[in-house]
Amino acid sequence: MKRFLWLISLLALPGLAQVTDLSKSPLAGHVGQIRTITYHPNGEWLASGGYDNTVKLWDVKTGRVLNTFTGHAGTVFASKFSASGKLLVSSAHDHTVKIWDVQTGKLIRTITTTGFEEEFFEIVNDDRLIAINLPNTGRVKLVELLTGRVWHTFDPMPVSGFSSTCSSLDYDSKTNRLAVGYQNNTVGIWDTKNRKFLRLLNKKASGYWPVPALSFSEDGKKLAASHLNGIMIWDVVTGNKLTTLPHTDDNQTNTLHFEKNDQFLICEGAKRTLKTWNLSTNKVQSELVDNMPHGWFSVCPNQNQAAAYTGPYNTEITVWNTTSGKVLQRLRGLDEDISKTFSGDIDPTGNRMALGISAGKIGIWNSLTGDLSQLLEDKADDQFETRSTHFSPDGTLLATAALGTIRIWNLQTGKATPLPTGVGIINAVRFSKDGLHLISELDNRRFQILTLRSRSKFAPLFTTTYQSPDLAEIRAIGVGNNPGELVLATGDNTLRLWHTAENKATATVPVNRFISNITYTPNDRYVLIQGFDNLIEIRDAKTLKLIQTLNQVGFFTDANFKAPKTPDGLYEIYPYFRSVFLKKVAGQPVVAAPPKTAQPPTITWELPTRSDETVASNAYGVKACISGDGITGHQLYLNGEPVSLRGFKRLGCPLGIDQVVTLRIGPNELYLTATTAAGTVSSERRYITYQPPEPSPLTVQTAPQQKRLALVIGNARYQHAWSLANPVNDALALKAVLEECGFTVLYYADLDKKGMITAFQEFGLKLKAYNVGLVFYAGHGLSIRGMNYFLPTDANPQSEDEVEFEGIPTTRLIRKMEEANRLTNIILFDACRDNPFARTWGRALGESGGFALLPPPKGTLIAYAASDGEAAHDRAKTGTNSPFTKALVKYIRQGGLSLSQILQRVRTDVENETAERQTTQDVNMMRDDFYFR
Repeated sequence: MKRFLWLISLLALPGLAQVTDLSKSPLAGHVGQIRTITYHPNGEWLASGGYDNTVKLWDVKTGRVLNTFTGHAGTVFASKFSASGKLLVSSAHDHTVKIWDVQTGKLIRTITTTGFEEEFFEIVNDDRLIAINLPNTGRVKLVELLTGRVWHTFDPMPVSGFSSTCSSLDYDSKTNRLAVGYQNNTVGIWDTKNRKFLRLLNKKASGYWPVPALSFSEDGKKLAASHLNGIMIWDVVTGNKLTTLPHTDDNQTNTLHFEKNDQFLICEGAKRTLKTWNLSTNKVQSELVDNMPHGWFSVCPNQNQAAAYTGPYNTEITVWNTTSGKVLQRLRGLDEDISKTFSGDIDPTGNRMALGISAGKIGIWNSLTGDLSQLLEDKADDQFETRSTHFSPDGTLLATAALGTIRIWNLQTGKATPLPTGVGIINAVRFSKDGLHLISELDNRRFQILTLRSRSKFAPLFTTTYQSPDLAEIRAIGVGNNPGELVLATGDNTLRLWHTAENKATATVPVNRFISNITYTPNDRYVLIQGFDNLIEIRDAKTLKLIQTLNQVGFFTDANFKAPKTPDGLYEIYPYFRSVFLKKVAGQPVVAAPPKTAQPPTITWELPTRSDETVASNAYGVKACISGDGITGHQLYLNGEPVSLRGFKRLGCPLGIDQVVTLRIGPNELYLTATTAAGTVSSERRYITYQPPEPSPLTVQTAPQQKRLALVIGNARYQHAWSLANPVNDALALKAVLEECGFTVLYYADLDKKGMITAFQEFGLKLKAYNVGLVFYAGHGLSIRGMNYFLPTDANPQSEDEVEFEGIPTTRLIRKMEEANRLTNIILFDACRDNPFARTWGRALGESGGFALLPPPKGTLIAYAASDGEAAHDRAKTGTNSPFTKALVKYIRQGGLSLSQILQRVRTDVENETAERQTTQDVNMMRDDFYFR
């Protein structure tokens, strides 16, 4: 919470609360931590880079952001101006070095680097070459700035005993000498013009010490280097050491800079201290101790000025007078964790901006003044960052996505309604244009459309989940005026135009970059594609064909920003960090895409007559009329699945639909599609809730009327097979909830064969005095030749043939329950784990794993944790129970549900928990339904 108090305090500073120049507001600064700063040769500008993958050019005097350079797809950690000040070079974790034109902001060239650590560089030879460190090799390559061609490579120093990997670089333009600091406490001097090695400084060094800072004197004859034992000043020509100064603090100096005709040396250490040494006396001339933690300094040449990235989380830049210590300027940005947001959003008016912050918080900024106007916080979710935000079409609501939960915020009250999804991190969420649907990404190649009950009640009326083996992880979703047509950006760096009615892509194009945001233009003519590199592509919304790439537009918060327009000239584009706002150009009419010669079909509902109704029967008659010229196809969908139907002509209706469908318990979604030469249209959705009548008191026994007996066994510690993590936990969880429901429970754990047989016999004898019998078994179980077997903890079959002797047939227990002649018998098998003896038998793992689906006797229900022959998961994503047991306990304890309803919901939870790799099954031969409570 401290970081947010700090952020709010910044926005409340005098003179900042009513910022009218956005280029001076924190919105214009970096989103997240700053990793590099460097002064322009004119001393008036600063360049910075950071976690938001951008480089920003600041006017130090006014505090304005002049330009934002976009194009990097990783954290920017190094930046330098050329000696002429015309070029700016930046390096990032996307393994690229980019060269920019400072005046125009255009990208001149991208150089691809290698390695996985931070590269650093120097601009050499009259701004013609760039010297780039190659990580973990000790090599430095010289690359031509304008062509990207490698001009020369300096090999590593042949020093034995320690790594000669580079740790710092500095260049002197007067002598064309390049100094390379190595991790073995030495410094190499190279002639970049003649491509020669000149000498090695500190030859007698021993031990590991990366040289973190180097600085040539203004005349190029001396070099200051941060060594293990202090700051050493060397004669570059002779290689002799001239003097040694003590480190600034903590035996480390991170920044060195000669000043005023080499009379002074400015040194910065690891603890907020900046010292200026008088080199004629070797005494400290002045000392600056800052009260805020900071990153590395950049010193402004001959202007008594230095800057460092500062603040509690290095999200601002502080500029000092190095003599007086006076703070000259603070250049602020936004919280570090906002950089983790996949996509932000700007409301339909363009006046508010929403960005996700970690720990369940969302910030909403006034994009006209730069103020933080609202901080939304859900204390129930204070561990995971918000990955996606999206305003409703009327701007009154905000949808956000984090770990496993979508939230809809009422922006007037600041309160949230959570919509749990039961899945992992959600990267994308979007409102439909009518505000009644939410489209969200799920893990494992899925996305879903949630239909909201109403504008005031946000519990989903119906959820349709779409999955395809062709989809990779979905990172961004775009939705226009037709929610049945979406643009998906997937983890394989591909865009797909997805039609939900057919559940397939009609267009697929590679984009070769990480996409974070997709925005349709209001007329659905174009889609704007944004990536982690903050660049925008404009594509045709019907074909995804690339029309235009907006290079170096910057952000609308920049002082020099000029809004580009869409290709049709109707909208201005205002980009920001992973978000974009489209503004209609004044005086331009908004027109739809050119009409087609054929007219789209019309679909009219006759039954259902209302958009939302509740019925007591699961058989429902659907009637509709489809009209239009040249109808080539039509389809009815129930709960997202196509229904076989018949269509016929009748008076006044070219194509009539009259079909009886079977509803499932709870909400059901119906819609029709029809196709002509003009394309495919979808009907308005209809929602039918099937609510069966309450069971008759004569057919349902309640707990007080019943005597209930349960046998609960959990086998985990096996003597000759691998042990299982959760069966005992599962058995204890079932025991507890069954006792709450009035069961007498016989509980056993880790039984050998003799113990299991004894337990079965005891259960069979006692069951005769009870109305209801229930068995729960968790542990190893096998199906051999159509017969299911429990595996006791001492089982040790050497082949399939020995299982019938080492195991116990499940039919043995079922016969005991039959002999008791009870009306209600329930058997729950969480015993479908993998075959623990597969390797010993030399068989494929799945051939003997899991239980087979066998018909139960009358009056009995058997539920299996996994499908026929399928292996079940032993551990859920969270907690100490299997997915099956976890869901079973949850819904038994909920109460008011029949056993069949419980098992239906358990199946859904298990499929969601295991990404549909496990599906429960049950076979029900019970005469009446059963309620636990």
